[in-house]
Amino acid sequence: MTSTTSRLRTRLDTLLKTIRDEDIVSDQVSANFLDTCKIRLIQHTFQVTDDESNYGSLYLSQNPPILFAPLPKSAFDDHPFDHVNCNDPSTGKSLLNFIDYGTSVGVPTSTQNPGDYTQYLARYLKDWTFPGFPRQHFPPLIWSLADLSFLVPIRLPGEIYSRPEINGAKHKNQWRAHMYEYWKDDEQTYHPHIIILSEQSTSGRTGSILYGELIQLIAAMRNRAHQRVMIGNNDEDEEPQPRSPPEYYFKYEQRFPVLMVSCVAPQHARIYYACMDGSDVVIRQSTLFNFTRGRSAPFNLFARFLASRRLDEGE
Repeated sequence: MTSTTSRLRTRLDTLLKTIRDEDIVSDQVSANFLDTCKIRLIQHTFQVTDDESNYGSLYLSQNPPILFAPLPKSAFDDHPFDHVNCNDPSTGKSLLNFIDYGTSVGVPTSTQNPGDYTQYLARYLKDWTFPGFPRQHFPPLIWSLADLSFLVPIRLPGEIYSRPEINGAKHKNQWRAHMYEYWKDDEQTYHPHIIILSEQSTSGRTGSILYGELIQLIAAMRNRAHQRVMIGNNDEDEEPQPRSPPEYYFKYEQRFPVLMVSCVAPQHARIYYACMDGSDVVIRQSTLFNFTRGRSAPFNLFARFLASRRLDEGE
């Protein structure tokens, strides 16, 4: 198993270099390029279930398995918004008021660009799911829906951000990411799963993946595969250092699973799930969902996936 993971580590490293160095002439990645790289892009309907007695089977039964399960609807019923504390004290308006596409999102209308809308949408989804918009009835030390799934931000600096592909620009598209992982079990067991909230400044197309989306997914998988065990220093002002010789956290991992919500222009979003299947990379992609009008936008659906619970293969 260790040798298999070592081969996957090399495979992901080589793949990321290929994607980074390829002279792709469009922000949309061609099917031929994906085939050459042994990347399988699959159109997928990401289903949700409220049957918590059989919670993981819908996702683990996929081939390869989906190692995330969206947060149950009951979490939203049990923890509604605290509308009193959702009011902005400076304006008296509710923080929940969504700015529809085509209106100002905080910069002069004459200088707005598509990236302003995707950045705004990502920030709104982040506040909906993670600590942001106040909710009611949480137990002590729980502040958001994501806390219910034991998700925490991956902070800078960190090896998961060790390459520039997580945030970057190419073909007039700019992209950046907010990244999350699961708490360690008993402060010991580290999990490979990553959740990404991505911002893309260009438009997405159904059935095609953006260069920025692809390189974010592969970079996250590659960086996770190369993540090393760190040794803390007695001096609190010094950064932890990797062990020598290097020891990797995920010596036996075969999947390196990543779930990503990608916000694309004009003001849309979609869901991705990526993992290894042998030496192939499998990327499942949802249809594009419309967020141009807040009244009809599927905020709860996307929050359920952003706050997904971790599944382990073999459960």
